[in-house]
Amino acid sequence: MFQVLLFTVFIVATHSYAVDFEVKEIPELSDNFVIIEDFNDKGQVCGNTTESNPRGFIWENGNFTYVGSLGNQLNRSYMLALNNLGTAVGHSADTGNVAQAALWESGQLKNLNINSYPKRLFVYGSDVNDAGDVVGVYRDWYQNSGLFVRTNGVVSEIELAGITFEYQDVFLNNSGQVVFLALDVNNNYSRSYYLLDSGTLTKFFEGRNSRISALNDNGQASGLTEDQITHKQLISVWSDGIVTTYGVGSANDINNKGQVVGTTIETLVNNSSRQFAFLLDISTNEMIDLSRILKADDPVRFISGASQINNNGEVLARVYDRVTREYKSYLMTPTESNQAPIANPGNSQTIHTGSVVTLDGSASSDPDANYPLTFQWTLVSTPIDSKPTVNDITSPTPSFMADKDGNYVFDLVVTDSLGLASAPSKVSISTTNTAPIADADADQAVIENGTVVHLDGSQSYDPDGDTISYNWRFVAKPAGSIAELSSPDSASTSFVADVHGTYEIELVSKDPWASSEKDTVVVSFANVKPVANAGNNKSTSEGSTVRLDGTGSSDANNDDLSFAWDIVSKPDGSQATISDSTSSVTSLNTDSPGIYIVNLVVNDGFVDSEPSNVTIVSISNKDALTDILQRAIIEINNLDDQVFLNKNLKKTITNKINALLEAIDKVTFTDTMSKLENDILGKLDGCNDNDQPDKNDWVVDCVSQQQVYPILKSALELLESAM
Repeated sequence: MFQVLLFTVFIVATHSYAVDFEVKEIPELSDNFVIIEDFNDKGQVCGNTTESNPRGFIWENGNFTYVGSLGNQLNRSYMLALNNLGTAVGHSADTGNVAQAALWESGQLKNLNINSYPKRLFVYGSDVNDAGDVVGVYRDWYQNSGLFVRTNGVVSEIELAGITFEYQDVFLNNSGQVVFLALDVNNNYSRSYYLLDSGTLTKFFEGRNSRISALNDNGQASGLTEDQITHKQLISVWSDGIVTTYGVGSANDINNKGQVVGTTIETLVNNSSRQFAFLLDISTNEMIDLSRILKADDPVRFISGASQINNNGEVLARVYDRVTREYKSYLMTPTESNQAPIANPGNSQTIHTGSVVTLDGSASSDPDANYPLTFQWTLVSTPIDSKPTVNDITSPTPSFMADKDGNYVFDLVVTDSLGLASAPSKVSISTTNTAPIADADADQAVIENGTVVHLDGSQSYDPDGDTISYNWRFVAKPAGSIAELSSPDSASTSFVADVHGTYEIELVSKDPWASSEKDTVVVSFANVKPVANAGNNKSTSEGSTVRLDGTGSSDANNDDLSFAWDIVSKPDGSQATISDSTSSVTSLNTDSPGIYIVNLVVNDGFVDSEPSNVTIVSISNKDALTDILQRAIIEINNLDDQVFLNKNLKKTITNKINALLEAIDKVTFTDTMSKLENDILGKLDGCNDNDQPDKNDWVVDCVSQQQVYPILKSALELLESAM
């Protein structure tokens, strides 16, 4: 069985990283004294000394444990691999390099006894997983060799005719997969890597100057390949049958998070070059220049290479000292830096002069989940002679009256629980024209070359109801692709995914006067970011328990999802918590009246989704008016997403009703009638007034409008009678 591997090339830029590192020298692991072979999640290191009779060792927290040797002239020892329980494997050898595979376990060095003389005169332990399974290589004087796999104490062997094995190039992961290098002695020792998975042997990769350096538990491998034209070494990662390259250099290790470390070369403006250590995240294709971490603080030392990374993100690096001209070992431990929260002031809106409009910052979030957030709205631009009053500028959903014709521009800044503020984000409210909003729909995954990919921009819309045009274009596509969009000026278009890789397509919508912001959709043969769905907005009574349902979340690759719920904002004095923050369905007890904003992020095992927020308003005073408004929210939530001008407007309009409910509960009736009549009913009344939806309607189906409009109309009549 042979597997065809396809290549994807990524051009990656180095930049600052969202993780800081604590960098600490490990003088006893200097290159002058030891050779480092492996590094586990406990921070233990294995390797051997550089003495004339090398000694295998385990290093931990500044202390060496020497493993000894097997004796009987086997007075040298080498430890090549280390699992997360502290068990190491390697071999013990004599001065003639006759060797026996050895296992360091529970403080003792044990002979694995893979030693039927003379066929197994040289036996090497290559790797060990957390279950204690071992792989290795044996050979005789004549270079006849085989591979052994020891599982639960039982040894199985693999021999391939005309093939010799290299013990330094055998890898075993916690999924039981084995990757090994086979050299064809009858074909100039041509190199091929094989994958042994559940008893099935597959040719994994072949290439004259290619090398695999590590294998993670997801079956992803790191290493290098050779550019067939320039013959330069390329940083390479094998995943799901695809080899992705990331520029000149080599990848030395890969962890289960898809983080890769190694060495790369940067060409400078004067055509000179420099070598530096990198950290690459293959889920985002971000490459980080690790050498810059020391450069600002220490002009003497320079991180020149990174050899190992464990599943905690800790990196073993080589640092060059320009004064002593020595290479030293350093441990780089990631320390999460606080990232700024992200303010989201909602989409632009078009309103009538004299109307009250509700702003909506409920989709704001924090990448570090440092909640709750606080909100600060600032009116930065108004029409001439306008003097609007903004109601509650620290609320997620304040409101104001547009007293003059023109544009009103607001900045929203949110601050996380550690006091770090976001960059301001602007939203425009206009009585004249508002730019349309492009919606290129969700990212997509593809599996086979030649797949026809359909793109749907029909959810794009214009807040004024103006007719819009569409313009699709490729932002990026794989090298060698000749894909073209079938109808780049239509609401929907398509293309043929002709080359493995990632395609990025941009959509811009235009009305007669303005263009939308760009919206981008990604189509990829690799992993696609999942989509979180926190469910619909709700309104309830103080003290009630509200069900939170994230089962509408999805993943284009059909990967299993994990869930993380957080409370973004809650009323002052509230002690509310989420009952099970990692369940797809959970609950929240609303112990105080006010607005609760809850955030959901899902993860597909590789990357987090963008956050999805749900707003819940808890009220303390129930009466006929609040009952009607709460019933309207239920009816709107029951409408199909497709009857809205854009599916996101369902949450926008229920947020407006929730803001109205909170104001009524606080007995702040200022502009309540205008909010209900213009900011809410005005989005649903076309069929009542004209027997068909008008250009201001957010619900574009008359049957659906009639399910909601009479309810809200009765609320307006109740308000009018009370005034």
